[in-house]
Amino acid sequence: MGLIDIEYEKEEKTVCSRGEGLGGMVWHIAVHPDYYRQGIGERLLQEAEKRAIDLGLNRFEAWTREANQKSRFKGAVFLCRNLLSV
Repeated sequence: MGLIDIEYEKEEKTVCSRGEGLGGMVWHIAVHPDYYRQGIGERLLQEAEKRAIDLGLNRFEAWTREANQKSRFKGAVFLCRNLLSV
């Protein structure tokens, strides 16, 4: 149905380029077209966030290209999603 590929830092600034502390880079997130609009991508990201917080990470970074017309982040080049431990 879907996949998410995140590289977690074990040492600061080895994967991510912004922020302080350890982060994770979202390299790929995809959902099969038959399962679009069912919240699968968001659930994948939520589970990844839980795991990242357990590992002591404080953010995810992601890059996208303007040519990515299916992305809801059209035109964005850099995204950062802060992780909050509650």
